[in-house]
Amino acid sequence: MQLSIIIPIYNAEKQIKNCVESIINQNFKEGNFEIILVNDGSTDQSEKICLNLEKEILGIRYFTKENAGPGHTRNYGLSYAKGEYIWFIDADDYLVPNVGKTLVKELESQLDMYVFGYQSVTENGDIISKTTYLNEVLSPIQSLEKKYYTNTIWCKLIKKSILKDNNITFREDVRGPEDFHFSLRLLSVIKKLKTLDIICYNYLENPTSLMNSRSEIHLQNLANASVIVANDLKQFISNIDEDEKKVAFSNWLNHFLYGLMFSLFRFNYSTEFIIEIINTLKSNHNYPISTNNLKGKKKLFTNVANNKLAFLQACRVKRLVK
Repeated sequence: MQLSIIIPIYNAEKQIKNCVESIINQNFKEGNFEIILVNDGSTDQSEKICLNLEKEILGIRYFTKENAGPGHTRNYGLSYAKGEYIWFIDADDYLVPNVGKTLVKELESQLDMYVFGYQSVTENGDIISKTTYLNEVLSPIQSLEKKYYTNTIWCKLIKKSILKDNNITFREDVRGPEDFHFSLRLLSVIKKLKTLDIICYNYLENPTSLMNSRSEIHLQNLANASVIVANDLKQFISNIDEDEKKVAFSNWLNHFLYGLMFSLFRFNYSTEFIIEIINTLKSNHNYPISTNNLKGKKKLFTNVANNKLAFLQACRVKRLVK
């Protein structure tokens, strides 16, 4: 079997059928692919819909378990995957029509990973933005230098043996930055990847999704999870032997840390919480943040963020003028 498509599901009754149908309509060769649906303890009608899909469509395998988050759910699906390549798809997203044949043809070259273009869409299907690539075979460092490699996992076809042989799985104790944690470690063991000049994936900009939640508890959990991931990856990168790769991956981590600091500035975190995060980052040697690979506004912002007193004052002013 060539391809296993893994879809974690949590309360996706409104989207899952459209997602699955967009895959089936690609006309993948029967027996050459499977769709693994993993229900992460949904409380809506997702299970009923998935059971019906499993009965109606050959190649669908359905599993259900207690709620444990997207990382655990993807790992669960991966443990049952039979395909040579893995594609993680989110239940509220869907594929662009008529791309399956091109993707399957590309897999014949047997590279470690393929990265393709995607577009952000509204619930009505209107295109908000597009991310595109050229047809290129790249090393991991080249992909980072060209800014072709992203934290997102649904724009990647990954050789399963790469994951299995290197024990690459998702962290299950964090929610939010687990994709970044997974993607960085994955790229560290890749020899060659290919970017494709084709848009294959519709990413639904869902204002009610987990990543778009703005509740205080969610924002704090996301910041704390980001600190955990940054600390883990700091240690991981320190064990990379190749100097050029170590620098490239450290730069990537610095961009992630910039994003964390910008979220502390942008959203309504308390001063006490911001101080706690900065102190933890500092104790993990992730603060101050290196600005060597940052440019323009990112570099200017990070220079301010690296001065704790100035950053706290900037955050206070931001709250006042909101």
